[in-house]
Amino acid sequence: MSDGTTVTYVWLSNYKLNFTSARDDCRAKGAHLYTPKTQEKLDLFISISRPLNTNIWIGMNDIATAYEFIWDDDGSIYTGMPNVFIKGDPNNLNNRQRCVCTIPGQILMADVECYITALFVCEFNATLYF
Repeated sequence: MSDGTTVTYVWLSNYKLNFTSARDDCRAKGAHLYTPKTQEKLDLFISISRPLNTNIWIGMNDIATAYEFIWDDDGSIYTGMPNVFIKGDPNNLNNRQRCVCTIPGQILMADVECYITALFVCEFNATLYF
C-alpha cells in the first residue's frame, strides 16, 4: 500500500479468521498483523479498508492486561496516538472485548471479542523481504 509518501508491504486475506488464528497466519507468512502506529499508516489503512465495509483485524490487543493495548509488530504499548478507536471505545464490554478490528460503517476501529471472525491484513518488514 502507498499514499505517495508512506509505503508498506501488505497481504489482505480473502478469508476470515478469529484474532489468534489471523495473527498466527500472518506470523507463518513471516509477517505480523497490520499496525497503524502513525497517522499516515492509519489513513492508508482506512482508505483501503473502509470500502470493504467488513470487519478487519489490526495488530493490537489488550489480552494480557485490560486497557493496555499492545502492538503486534514489536510488543510496544499503544499510547493513544494515533487515535484508532471510534467514540466510546475501547470499552471492554462485559470484560470480553480484548482485540481490535474495523467496524462496518465506521471510519475507525473498536475493541471486540477475539473469537469473532474477520478479514485481516498481514504487514511485512520491507527491509527483510523487499
